Amino acid sequence: MIEDIGDVRRGSYGRHHGLRRPGALPFPHLTEQVRQIAVIGNGGVMILARHLARALDAGLLGLGPAERADAFQADGKAAQICPVRWRALRGEPTIDDLQAANFVVTDSPARAERLSLLCPTLFSQPTPRTGSIGTNILIVWDGSNGAARAVRAVRPLLRDARHVHITAVGVADPAIVVEILEEHGILASTMTVPDDAAELAARVIEQVDAYGIDLLVSGRMNHGCRPVWSHPLPYPACAWFTA
Repeated sequence: MIEDIGDVRRGSYGRHHGLRRPGALPFPHLTEQVRQIAVIGNGGVMILARHLARALDAGLLGLGPAERADAFQADGKAAQICPVRWRALRGEPTIDDLQAANFVVTDSPARAERLSLLCPTLFSQPTPRTGSIGTNILIVWDGSNGAARAVRAVRPLLRDARHVHITAVGVADPAIVVEILEEHGILASTMTVPDDAAELAARVIEQVDAYGIDLLVSGRMNHGCRPVWSHPLPYPACAWFTA
């Protein structure tokens, strides 16, 4: 029996990533709680972070110049988020600034690329296409440990999603992911695309538009935030989670 979701090629899934079949083994995928979301950015991404904090009953940690602290905390309290904290930064956030957060939300591609090396990162356009996130989720599955980490990290959002789509890359088999999600009441549709960077990027963008995807989930697949298959095309018009 395949017990874990870590390395499809070996028939296991890296138990240290926490994606495991139910039964004798624990399955934290849908049980661990998001307790704090960090956010760095302006405007729309702050609204998105507040939406996520409310939806996940999580606290919010703002990162940035000290002069923005009062406005940030007032907006958070007005949105009935608790706790709301601000950490003043003189430069870019470090691993010490992020260690208490489950993930960080940002609207800067360059910052997302760097932060994704430190912790799970959600990148959103400065003006998000939708006011919500996690209603329609697309998982790009290549069977890597990075993809397993990303799927595990968005476990609370998968639980409440209306639709989950899985795009398998090349010979990567999504069956184990589908099976585990179904056993927890999450239904997912699947499709397979060739392991070709340009074609995969085009198909992913098509699906984002066709299905109204508001959250794209993938492993980093290479260094930096943007997976190797995404390089021929710009960022999709939805939030993008990498781990």
